Parts: sequence; C-alpha cells; structure tokens
Amino acid sequence: MLVYTKQPSLFREYMENEYEYLSITPYISCLIDDEEYGKHLKNMGVIFEYEMAFEIELLPVRSEYIELDNNYLYCIVGSTIEMQACIDLKQYALYDLDKNMFKTAIDDKNLILADGNNVNSEQYLIGIFDIVTHSLELKKIPVIYNMAKFAKNMILDKLVTEILTMAKGIHIYYEKNIKERYDNNNGYIQTAIFTTDHPFVSFAKIAGLREINTLDLKRQYRHSDMYNDIFFEQIPDNEMIYIHLNMTAPKNEHFYNNLGFEYIQTLAQVRFLKGTKLQFNQAKNTIKDFIATNFWPKILNIVTTQSEFVKIQDVSNEHVLVKTIDKIPPASAGIQEIYGGKYSENAILMEDLILAIDNLISDAKLQSKPIVIYIPYGTNISSHDGSDILEDLINTYALQPGVTIITTAGEEGDKHHHARVTTSTYKEESTIRVSQRDNNIVGCIWITYPQNAKVKLISPANKVYDISLPKIHQTSEGTIFSRGNQISATNGSINILFRMKNVRKGPWKVEIQPTDGKKTIADIWLATQELNPYAHLQDADPFFTIPSIGNIPSLICVGDYKEEMLTITKSSGRGYTRDNRITPTFVSQGSITDIVSIYTNDPTPNTPIMSYLISEKLHHLDTVNYPNPMQGYGIYRGGNNA
Repeated sequence: MLVYTKQPSLFREYMENEYEYLSITPYISCLIDDEEYGKHLKNMGVIFEYEMAFEIELLPVRSEYIELDNNYLYCIVGSTIEMQACIDLKQYALYDLDKNMFKTAIDDKNLILADGNNVNSEQYLIGIFDIVTHSLELKKIPVIYNMAKFAKNMILDKLVTEILTMAKGIHIYYEKNIKERYDNNNGYIQTAIFTTDHPFVSFAKIAGLREINTLDLKRQYRHSDMYNDIFFEQIPDNEMIYIHLNMTAPKNEHFYNNLGFEYIQTLAQVRFLKGTKLQFNQAKNTIKDFIATNFWPKILNIVTTQSEFVKIQDVSNEHVLVKTIDKIPPASAGIQEIYGGKYSENAILMEDLILAIDNLISDAKLQSKPIVIYIPYGTNISSHDGSDILEDLINTYALQPGVTIITTAGEEGDKHHHARVTTSTYKEESTIRVSQRDNNIVGCIWITYPQNAKVKLISPANKVYDISLPKIHQTSEGTIFSRGNQISATNGSINILFRMKNVRKGPWKVEIQPTDGKKTIADIWLATQELNPYAHLQDADPFFTIPSIGNIPSLICVGDYKEEMLTITKSSGRGYTRDNRITPTFVSQGSITDIVSIYTNDPTPNTPIMSYLISEKLHHLDTVNYPNPMQGYGIYRGGNNA
C-alpha cells in the first residue's frame, strides 16, 4: 500500500509495532498490502491518503542517441531492450528495477536506462530514489522521463514528483491523452510535465535551462504556444487571423460556428478556424486543446519580377494558367507589422494562398482538366526546408494527378538577408546593419537540431539583449520582441522569431554561443527586400536564399539565368535547402512559356512527373558540375532550343 502522511512521527508510532514499512522521504512510505488497516489509519487522521500497491507496465520506446547536456543526469524509465540496442552501450548505464540495483558501471554516464519485468510500486519508488540520490552525488540535475503505465495514477504521481521536487529535478511523463491526465491530476502535479514527445526531444527542450523553474518548463511543454506567445499578444483584438486545428479537434462545423468562428476544411483535410483575436481569446478555455502547436502566421510577398511566368499557357489544349495574384487578399497592416515588417500591398497570408490553390484545383477537377499553378510568393521567415505544416500541404497538392505547381527561386541572392554562423566550442557573431530609423525588422534564426545555444543581440552602444528567452526588451530608442528558443514540432530544430522596431541605426551584433560546448550551425534570415528595406546582414552569403515555397520538396523551383553570360543572375536565389536537398530544380533564361506544352491530354502527370519530363530538355555547361545549388539540375532554354 502507498501512503502519504503529513504526520510522519505519529505514523511511525502507529506502524513500528504493527507492520513493516519503508520510508523514502519524510512523507512517503510503502507498506504491505492491508487495505482495511489503511482505511483505519486514514479515519484516525494518521495518514493523509493511501492507495493499494500495484504492478507497473513499462512501455517500449525507440531512439538514436544524441548529445546530452552534461549538467543533467538523464533517466528513461521503461526503456526496454529495443532501446538499448539503438544506443551505444558506452553512453548509458542500466538500472534493474526488479532488483533495485545498477547492472553496469555508472561513474562517467549521464544517461540511465531503467527497466524491469514485473515491477511493483515499491520497487519503482526505490528505483527512482536510487537514481535521484546518484544524481545528487554527481551534483547533477536529475531528469526522469517516465514511460511507466500506471494502473492508478494519483498517489504515485504525487510521491514520485515529490522526490524530484526535493532534488530540484524534472519529472516528465509520456502520456498519450495529455488532457485527461492533467484533468485527473489537479492538485497532485507540482513540477511534473506530461508530453507525447519522444524522450530525446524532451531532453533537447530543457537543454540549457540553467535554473529550473516551473514557468520555463510549462513554456516548453504547452499544448499550443499561441496563448503564451509574445508575438500573438501584440495582435490587435479586432485583427482577423487563422489558427490550425490539431488531429484531435472536433469535426463538427456547428461546434465552431456557435463560437463565432468560420470553419474551413481544405481538400487535403487540413482544418482552420478564422476569427478575430478577441474571439480566440474569449473561447480560450473551450478550444485551447484543439489548436495545433507553433502558431506563426507566414507573411508571403511576391519575390520575383519575372513577368514571363504569368504568361504560361497551354495553347494546344486550351488550358490557361489563371493569374490569381489579384484574387488573394493582402494581409492586414496589423498582421504584417508583427510578422512581416514593412507593409506591402503584395503581401498575403499563407492560409489565403492555400485557399486559392484549393479553389483552383477544385475548378480544374470540375472541368476535368489538368492544371498548372505558378506561385510567385515566398518568405525568408521560415525554416527553409519545406517542413512547415502548410508547406507540407502544398507538397501534398503537388503530388496529386493532373496538378503541377511551379515556383521561383526569388531574387534574394544579392540582398544580404542570410548568414550562416558555425560555432566550435565558443561563441561566434554575425552583424545586422540597420540603415534607417523608423524601422521594423523581422528576422528568424534556425539552429541545427539537436544543439542548443544562447543568442544575444548587442546594440551599437554595446547593450546586450538575450533573445533566447521569450521577452520584450525596451532599448534606448525602440523595442525588441523575441519568442525565445522554440522547438519546431515539424522538424525538431530550435528556432527564434524576433522583431526589432525603431531600434538605433548602426551595427547590431548577433552573438551565438552553444550551451554545451558542441559545434552549432545557426542560419539567420531577415525578411525579404520588399518587407525589409531597413537592414541587411554585413557578413551575408548568397546561399540558402530561395524563399520558403521554393524549398518544398515536390515543387518545380526555377531560378533566373542569363544566356549571354552563361550564369545565373546575381539576384537569383541559391540553394540548397537547410536540410541539404537540391533546389532550384533548374534555371531558365526567362522565356519558359512553352513548359506547359509538355502537358498532354492525359491528366495523370503531377509535379514530380513534370519535373522529370522537363529534365530531359535541360542543358549542362561543360565547366559546371550538376546538380549544384545555383543551377540545380541544369538550364532550360525553351522554344526550339529546348
């Protein structure tokens, strides 16, 4: 029986002559099974609560080993033999919960895998206590990721959490039904966290937290970050916004309509709600569990001036490419200011682009015709690997029969809006040069998973602002907004969204320092030229400058090529993607009006098939190796030269 008592001295007095007991902390004891005696002690007020002992099922988990922060002692309870086979034996120690002993040497290990066959609550608690005690001996912070499946979950949660609380450690539970777990444990959970994250993703989230506190942990493990997001807080109440629903959200349209929202379901079954910020705040308690993670409106603007693209026609089949630019409403000034930078009539929301694509594909389906869609939009404020939820949705459309989607490499190659910073064991810097006052600069930093880093902005006056934490900094002349280090739910990378408003002119250093002394690769992007005429990166490079849409895997991405110079234009965006895929697909001299003529009456070809058919017409220069980040798979010359 598990017992929780607020009167340990009285408890011992009653128990010493009656039953054996084991005290692990002043308030925790395990006793032999006797439910009647437990009721008797509770009625007398000797114990606060009790629960019968039970066996614990340990769930399996798979993983590959990653570098772990040496300030912590990590433990995964319920690791199973499968996991042990995935990790180098030299990197971890084994703890046997059946025998309550370490099975391997533990001196230099900071990862412990705890497992057992028939573990009861007493063995489990003793094991937790042994591991926490070992962490204190090593002067490390204990972090326990718990794969234990409890038959009951009230007292045991409280007892284990109390052990971790006393040691100032972190307790993370793997739990499929997080909402139910939280609802059932109000009053029992102190610093425990429930998550569906993989254990090493959980460890990455807490890496670098030198001072453990509940607030920081809750920020890392919230269901949706929207209601805790500094950028979201800046949106005016009357602004119309979209939010994405997660898989568990109700599918009843009337449920959302009754709350005042417009319910939108795309052809690919991705679902949005549309409403004002005020409406979302008012409905917070009703819908917060249904909102997808990483609320981040993407502001897209037209990223090319190559007008030939919008002239593409399939004259022989009378399939006309519909120019949709004027049909997509511009993003509001309020949203653009927060997530984009300078206002532009050509800037739109990603969700509105999705709805336009949805409508075009539906129209083509009604006419039983294939369709070619050209997207001249993109943004620098993205992961540049095509992994965003809506980018993945466009990729899904591109894989459909009869749908070809073409986009552009953009004209950011010479705009100095990207820099890659590689650290070894110490900090490195890049510099944002602000050229105007009355500025509004939006930027992002993506750090290669799984490393973590401290990121600081240092003003021309050498004032230091830590943007790795979510915070609004008041500078001498302006304001810096930062969401702090976030972990992407779609690619696992650490990212920071920041905004500098009316800051001082001059050089602003971006200091990146790895928190664990390991090599870190960080990519810094500022918004595209139309949205950011205020600033550039002093030590920029032309690579990784293809805007967001051009990084989507299955799209045809076209760069700008000058035949007379036998090279791409200076402004044309260069690849690769941040995850090292080939882009652009090819480059063209600007006259590709006959690309669509490759389409036959057969509606089967989709974007990847069209990409393959076009590749047969590509030319190679003898002096260039293909594929490459500038010309992709080759040069498309068009017309009779194709």
